[in-house]
Amino acid sequence: MRQHRRLELQPRIDRVRRLQRMDVKAWQLQAPLEVPDYHPYGGSTTAKTLPAGSYWIPMAQARKHWIQAMLHHDPYLPVSVSYDVSAWSNPLLMNLDGGSSGTELKPRADLVAPVPTPVPPGPPAGAPRLGLFEIPGSTGFESAGAARHLFERVWGVPFSSVRADRIATDLGQVDVLLVPDGYANSALQALGSKGQKALTDWVGHGGRYVGYLGGTELAVKTGISTAVLTASHTAAPGTLIRVNFEPSDPTSNPLARGMSQAWIMYNDNAVMSTGMGMAAASFPAGAQTTSGLAIGVEELAGSAAVIDEAVGSGRSIVFSFDPNFRGWTEGTQRILWNALFGPAPATLVTAASDMRQDAVDAAKRAVKALPDTGKAIRIVVRQTDADTTRALLQRYGAEFRESRKGERTVFVIANREGLDREEHPYALELARELKRQLNPISFSMP
Repeated sequence: MRQHRRLELQPRIDRVRRLQRMDVKAWQLQAPLEVPDYHPYGGSTTAKTLPAGSYWIPMAQARKHWIQAMLHHDPYLPVSVSYDVSAWSNPLLMNLDGGSSGTELKPRADLVAPVPTPVPPGPPAGAPRLGLFEIPGSTGFESAGAARHLFERVWGVPFSSVRADRIATDLGQVDVLLVPDGYANSALQALGSKGQKALTDWVGHGGRYVGYLGGTELAVKTGISTAVLTASHTAAPGTLIRVNFEPSDPTSNPLARGMSQAWIMYNDNAVMSTGMGMAAASFPAGAQTTSGLAIGVEELAGSAAVIDEAVGSGRSIVFSFDPNFRGWTEGTQRILWNALFGPAPATLVTAASDMRQDAVDAAKRAVKALPDTGKAIRIVVRQTDADTTRALLQRYGAEFRESRKGERTVFVIANREGLDREEHPYALELARELKRQLNPISFSMP
C-alpha cells in the first residue's frame, strides 16, 4: 500500500528541508485535495480536504524507508524494554499537524525547490534581558549546555550566564531567569540561604522565573512556585505524549500562542498539580495519546504539564518536562519561547499572602517526599519480580527507593552525580543481570 504524508504548520518548511537533504522529494498542493482515508497523527481515520499549501510527500520514491522512519507517528517497538528514548517521530517532536493516506492520490502540486538553511530569528522587539542559571553538577551542565545551544545557534538571542555566588548582584541585570534541569539540592547548596532569599525577592519584585525538572524543584523548594510534585509510577522513558492548552486563547494563556496542542517528551517525570497557579498546559482526562513505550501513563490524566503563577509582582513558569530535551524537541521549544519572551496572562492574579503561604508549605511537604536520588537510574518491574530485583540491588550495595502502583514496582536508584551508563560503576552489569534473571518492564538512566 502506498502512503502519502503531508505537513501543515511551521516549522514545516524546515521539516521539508531535512527530507530534501536525504534526497526526498516533496510537493506543495496548489489546490485543495480530498483525502477519503486521512489518518492524522494521534487521531482516527476520516475523510478530510487538505487546503492548498499543504505539503505532500509520496512514498513512491527511492527514499521511501527514510520517509517512513522520519514521518511515522509511532514506530513499531518489538520489545517492552527501552534503554533510551522510545519515541522519535519528527513531526511530533516539531509539533506538526500531519498524517497519512493509503489511497492513490493525484493532487495538483508543485515540486518544492531546495529549502535553504534557516536563519536564527533573533530576539523579538523589546525583548527582556535573559539570564541563564546553570545548576552545579554534570546534569546541570548538560541541560544548560542544550539551552546555550538553543539561544546561540537556533534562536540567536543574547543572554547572560548567572552564577550561583552572584545571584544577589547579577539578577538586577536580567528580567527573565531560565533554570534548566539539574540536581535541585546542589542548587540550594550553591545558593545558600542568602542566594535563595535574593532569588525569591527578585521574583516577588517583578522578575520572571522559568524552570523545568530540577529547575522546577528548585522553584518549589524556595517558595517561588506552589506546584505540587509527586513521584510517578510510569514506564515511559522518552515517550511523546500529547497535551492540551487550556485556555487556548493566547490572551488568557500566552504560553499557547501559535499552538492548540503540543507533544511533550515525557521521561518518567514527576506528576505535577497546580497549587495556586494556572495550568497553562495539561494532560487530558482519560486515555493519553502517545508515541513510544507508554506503560502506566494513565496516571498523568488531568495533571499539569506547565504551570503559570503570579508571585508578588513577578511570575514563575514551571514545566513538569524538559521543553528543550537534548536540544531537539522543537515543538515544545516554542512553549519555552513564549515563556521567556511572551506577555503575562491578562487573568493571572496574585493570591492573598496567607493563602499562598499555605500553598507554599503544602508544595514543600510534597517535594520532600520525592526520592532524593539526583538523575536516578529507574527500573520498573512486575510485582512478581520485585523481590528478585530488590535482592539484586542490595547485592550491588545500591541506594534506592521503592514504590508500588498496581502490578508494577518502581525502583529509583541514587545517581546524584548524573553518571551515564558508561561512567557508572555497575549500571551496565546491573542491566545485563536483570535481563538474565527476569524481564523488566523498563530500565532507564541518563
